[in-house]
Amino acid sequence: MKKQILNFFSIGLLATGLMMFNGCSDPCKDVTCENGGTCDEGTCTCATDYYGDDCSVYCVNGTGTSSGCTCDTGYEGTDCTTKWQDKFTGTFNVSDQCASGTYTYQSTVTAGGTDTEISFSNFGGFQVSITGTLTSSTAFDILSQTDASSRNFVGSGSINTSGNTITMSYTVTFSDNTTDDCTGTFTRQ
Repeated sequence: MKKQILNFFSIGLLATGLMMFNGCSDPCKDVTCENGGTCDEGTCTCATDYYGDDCSVYCVNGTGTSSGCTCDTGYEGTDCTTKWQDKFTGTFNVSDQCASGTYTYQSTVTAGGTDTEISFSNFGGFQVSITGTLTSSTAFDILSQTDASSRNFVGSGSINTSGNTITMSYTVTFSDNTTDDCTGTFTRQ
């Protein structure tokens, strides 16, 4: 009986020792947090604008959160480095279907003065540049703009997912207050 009590006592000590040993293990022992991140209970808490399991991803044009980057307006991607403008830039063959007829011409789209602007050269075939304001990564508005010949332009458009075609609807108001409603299809060269 004494031997049996001693065995139970030994097993109890062993179990208590194992529990204490397991309870003292460091959950951050094998965790590396980069870029100033700190480990807490085996999980990295990242410094401002970093995210990822090991805090290795930096949000270049955005704010890092525990779930990823929240990109600034005008940017997208896992680290916010892709500019919305880049989808639109290039040279396009244009076909405008207007109330007054069908017109074809070329236009070059370039990045505008801010991260959310694009510029259309030779807009409407009128040899003028018109600015579009990006409202999302695939859409834009042409806010009211008047050129040197007193033509006013207003409209909106979008680019398809492959980035090869821009479509837009716009209205030209001429100096005599007559208008021409057009639908333009820009096909990337």
